[in-house]
Amino acid sequence: MINTELPTNIPQGLEDGTIRNLMALTGPDFDIEAIAARLAKINRFGGATKWPYSVATHSVLVSALCPKQYRWPGLLHDITESFGINDMISPVKRAMPHYKLLEAAIRAQLLAPFGLELDEPEAVKTADERAYQLECYYLRGAWPRTEHTRFAVAEVSLREWVLAERFLTTEIPWQNSARMFLAAYNDMCDTDF
Repeated sequence: MINTELPTNIPQGLEDGTIRNLMALTGPDFDIEAIAARLAKINRFGGATKWPYSVATHSVLVSALCPKQYRWPGLLHDITESFGINDMISPVKRAMPHYKLLEAAIRAQLLAPFGLELDEPEAVKTADERAYQLECYYLRGAWPRTEHTRFAVAEVSLREWVLAERFLTTEIPWQNSARMFLAAYNDMCDTDF
């Protein structure tokens, strides 16, 4: 039988030399500029794309694909990945029995500071899946296989084509990706939903 209890201290070394406990996050851990930079340095698909494509850029794309009232949780849907767990491909996540527990423990700590719900809204899941499909097509050269996607691939709409042109047709340096994420974040902080 697998022990599903998580340790109370999971240390993560940071770029400034400090170490934080992923199981007891504090105020400084929620610095959005540091989070944006980390997300911008994490590659999607384990780096198996035509060029580096970041989680930060993916998050901005997902947010843009969401209905207006879900853009905030869409932008922040992968924020846990900046807290040491990165963007692992789904087959690896499924092979790691503690992954979902760890992700949920980190996400639960993010609820108050970022106003996230523990359960991701269905609209965000749908936008995330459509972003995945578009990323496969534009960054990997083929639509995902039927068994690898939650719903059937549809033709690219005009709106999706415009978004793909912006996010998926040329490499975006990580610094620009971080700036895009921060701009979307700040824009939404100034918007009433």
